[in-house]
Amino acid sequence: MQQTEGLIFLQKIVPIVGLHNSSYRVTGLAILDNELFAANASNVVEVIDLRTLEFKRQFRAEEMTAVIDMGASARDKYVYLLCSSKPVGDGPDEVHMLRFSVKGVLIVKRKLESVSVAAQISVTDESNALLTDCSGNKLMEYSSDLALIRVISLKWESGIKNPVHAIKLTSDHFVVSHGNGYNTLHRVCIVDIDSNVLKSFGVGEVGKPEKLNTPVYMEMFANGNILVADNLYQRLLILSSSLEFVQELSPKKSKQQHLGESTNQSRPWKLILDEANSRLFVSENIWSQRQDSQYGDQLSAFTFSMQ
Repeated sequence: MQQTEGLIFLQKIVPIVGLHNSSYRVTGLAILDNELFAANASNVVEVIDLRTLEFKRQFRAEEMTAVIDMGASARDKYVYLLCSSKPVGDGPDEVHMLRFSVKGVLIVKRKLESVSVAAQISVTDESNALLTDCSGNKLMEYSSDLALIRVISLKWESGIKNPVHAIKLTSDHFVVSHGNGYNTLHRVCIVDIDSNVLKSFGVGEVGKPEKLNTPVYMEMFANGNILVADNLYQRLLILSSSLEFVQELSPKKSKQQHLGESTNQSRPWKLILDEANSRLFVSENIWSQRQDSQYGDQLSAFTFSMQ
């Protein structure tokens, strides 16, 4: 194994659903009880053994057409799924949140009003689900029974447009990533309950570590550092709890060294940390330059070291 900028490629993980599907899309990742849960653009969730990285079982979000995102409560041992019940483009979005047991038994389901499919979730220390609604420019926190606790509208004057993902830090502070190709600002911000920006990262010269381009997903280390998937710059960034640059990681370079693969685009999309085993699982959107060019998501396992 060869190491690149703190990442060591271990292996690709090919879920059963993605075996013969070149346009396979990973839409959510979670870890509970030595198992990796991987959701995709259908209503299937596959469960992979964390020790062997082999398929164990699967379950379905019945009556749903696709899983949009996923999160898990390590404290209470259940899985949240954010799902769509309509095919994309088939009328107004119908978004639901579902809570499953670790064995895939549905416990509770709720239809979410005025939420688009451009949404993602994270799970708080209290085991609540924090939803980031990109189209509505707001955060919505739900209890484990899927009752709406509060809505945090992100003020336009804060510069936060099209929020993509959020993690709850304390009762009144959140870290939010925002920006896509249509926005001039692409940042990770710490905001308070009134959506005031307390700190931010992402503004700088093109080519510098400080410049972000579509930060689509985040994970938090136990020490408070934040891992950011900087999608269009094809890299991962580690930021301190105060949003200072710590380290840059490249899943693409790590795989190229180990496998000799040539890809034109390799954009990190979904992340899940397995800190207990110093591992990181990354889903990347891949486009290959080879003659048998492929386009779709690739789920890979890495070990990592921090500076």
